[in-house]
Amino acid sequence: MKTAIITLSLICALFTLSGCPSPSAFNKVREESRKKVIINNLRQVASYGQMYILEQEVPKVGYPTIINAKMMPELQPIDGEDYTPLVVSEDGGTLQVTTDSGQVISYEY
Repeated sequence: MKTAIITLSLICALFTLSGCPSPSAFNKVREESRKKVIINNLRQVASYGQMYILEQEVPKVGYPTIINAKMMPELQPIDGEDYTPLVVSEDGGTLQVTTDSGQVISYEY
């Protein structure tokens, strides 16, 4: 009887553990979430940059100018990326940042 209870307990423990996602799965989900937030940030820079270009009738605008004009709030880095070198052009283009982990994330507008 005692052996049956121990065996049953072990089986329940194995089922419970096998249902839990591994830490690497959590890391992948977290990394994908960060990437989506960064892409959304790039999308915002492109959108507000295009608005600034239309309003000011200029061919291009840098991220710092958009922030100084109070067109959008300053973006907080998610993974060490730097938005300050970004430039939005009236003809469209690609905005790209590099994270601390070396991943390059791009957004075409």
